[in-house]
Amino acid sequence: EQRDRVRLRLTVKRNYSYPIHRHLPHMNGTHNALDFLASGDVQLPATTALFGPQRYLQGLVLDHLIGTDQEKESAEHFAISLDASSCEWVDVADQLNCRSLFGDDNKIVILRDADEFVKKFRERLEVLLADRRPDDVPLVLVVGTWPATTRLYKLIDKSGLQIQCDVPVIKSGRSSSNDTGKLGKWLVARAAIVHGFKIETDAVRLLFELCEGDFGRADQELARIGLYSEGDKSMDRKQVQELVGGWRSQTMFEAIDAAVEGQAAIALQLVDRLLKSGEHPLALFGQLAWSLRRYSQAVRVLDRMPKGGKGAMRDALQQAGFRNFRGELERAEPRMRRMGRERVQQLSTVLLEIDRALKGSHSREDRGRLILEKLIFWLA
Repeated sequence: EQRDRVRLRLTVKRNYSYPIHRHLPHMNGTHNALDFLASGDVQLPATTALFGPQRYLQGLVLDHLIGTDQEKESAEHFAISLDASSCEWVDVADQLNCRSLFGDDNKIVILRDADEFVKKFRERLEVLLADRRPDDVPLVLVVGTWPATTRLYKLIDKSGLQIQCDVPVIKSGRSSSNDTGKLGKWLVARAAIVHGFKIETDAVRLLFELCEGDFGRADQELARIGLYSEGDKSMDRKQVQELVGGWRSQTMFEAIDAAVEGQAAIALQLVDRLLKSGEHPLALFGQLAWSLRRYSQAVRVLDRMPKGGKGAMRDALQQAGFRNFRGELERAEPRMRRMGRERVQQLSTVLLEIDRALKGSHSREDRGRLILEKLIFWLA
């Protein structure tokens, strides 16, 4: 038992006259993690499943689950955490059936990374879950995938608690989209309650986009932004753009602009700054290639247009993805003329060769730097 369990000591009030869960409300069915985290203390059901790709959210939900029993006076509360990849059915069954001399109201069994365990012991789990009672030792299954068509899903949805650890969605018929309203409210509340500063809803939505939908990174960035907050003044979208790694994407686009304008020295300095900050050449090439492919696409669109049409190049650039925003479209036309049709027509082939090299012969960072520098000289 000592080998398999990890004790998490928290503070709970011990009451010998009745179970400590008596006054806590029940929560059953399937819920999104943000809804669950926004709820108050709830009574743990016999079985709970945490599923979804956001491991950081799983950690927050586990903390909330374990902390639902917390009261003011101190006593011992523990959760037994089992690594499902290295335990057998008997290990889990023993923990669920083991009765403590100090009362089982404080005991929780957590089965982490349980995907393979569920697949291996699905039939036994179905039998176990069908016979579980509210006063049994709570079991928490932490999995990545949890299909709604399985019997286990339906059993826990009916009598237990299931928490989806992912971005909340809004369903409309057969289509669905991210619930940015709920996401924004939760991030704003977390900034205020956990990190102690105010932030606008639009700003946290931008923050989440810059963190590529990763809740862990978003929370780390919130903590960092809190260091720059000024009293009661709310952080806005512009400040988030400047603080949350926005300079990296901005620097890459500045490097591309400098290269196509013939300013090789400036472009090389900017790329050097990005590489020294920890960016990988392959990641930088992704941004660079996306921007340059638009010039190549514009040439193909231009070739299909009638010759001599007024404003043909501007139309071609617009169709290729250049926006009429902050002068991007106006700057693209002279840059394309400077590079020349022949060089722009070669862009697709050159970018494909560099992509292959970065994933093969130039996968090392020093060789990746070399091939990026060669591309900058070629463009300039």
